[in-house]
Amino acid sequence: MEIKKGHYGDVKLDGLAVVGTRNRPHWLKVYVDESASDAQMDALLKVLKMDETLGGIYAGKIPIVSQEKVKIAVDRTSEHVKFSVPASTVEIEIMEGLDGKPITVHNLGASFMQGLTVYKSISNTHQSNEDKFSHAGTNASVSWLKAASKPVKE
Repeated sequence: MEIKKGHYGDVKLDGLAVVGTRNRPHWLKVYVDESASDAQMDALLKVLKMDETLGGIYAGKIPIVSQEKVKIAVDRTSEHVKFSVPASTVEIEIMEGLDGKPITVHNLGASFMQGLTVYKSISNTHQSNEDKFSHAGTNASVSWLKAASKPVKE
């Protein structure tokens, strides 16, 4: 998750990123941008636990085995997205529909899955004390989230 502009209470979150790596339902690792202060990290973890974001994941359904600050690298083009943290790297490419345009899905039931664009995994690798895996050719998606304590006007 990349935050363009935001805050939690009086803690600014502008420009921060969070990456989660998981082996569902066994474990989840949360990586927070290394530039985050301790207050920002705490605020980001609270945001992730909200029902409007990824609360279902954090509601005790998947054990969180670590939460740490690391360098998060993101490389985004119109057709590819690649992000990495020390233990994981994911690279995905956009999938096109019959008309040659990106496949998009609208009106999904979760607020964190709005404007979902479908991608295909080029590579998804992870190596840590908890697990080691490498996948390719699986499905992936990119979506946006607009969350606020007050209604947001489009």
